[in-house]
Amino acid sequence: MVEKKKHPGGRPRKPVDYDMVESLGLIHCTEAEVAVCLDMDQAQVSRRLQDDKEFCIRYKKGITEGKRSLRRKQYDVAMSGDRTLLIWLGKQLLGQTDKERHEITGLGGKPVEFIEVVRPSE
Repeated sequence: MVEKKKHPGGRPRKPVDYDMVESLGLIHCTEAEVAVCLDMDQAQVSRRLQDDKEFCIRYKKGITEGKRSLRRKQYDVAMSGDRTLLIWLGKQLLGQTDKERHEITGLGGKPVEFIEVVRPSE
């Protein structure tokens, strides 16, 4: 008796160019943008990110490298004298903040007076 192989069901997975996946991650493409570039449905990309280890690793590697490149460029620009970027990076990386002091005074610069008003209970 010849056994029939059971069909796995569903359409076979579309082959993917993992170098392209990494390149798309590098420029921070969204899942929707990756789907368009790979001629896939966005749901397929989402499933690949969950089920296809190589797909997920290469996409995340691209995103990480993109962040690193951006950070390096920001640092170079800041160190070349861009004060705005220096301040922003200081806030982001060093926890620096702008502190503002507010002072409230009463009439003529005197302290604010508080008057307690007691209302009779009903």
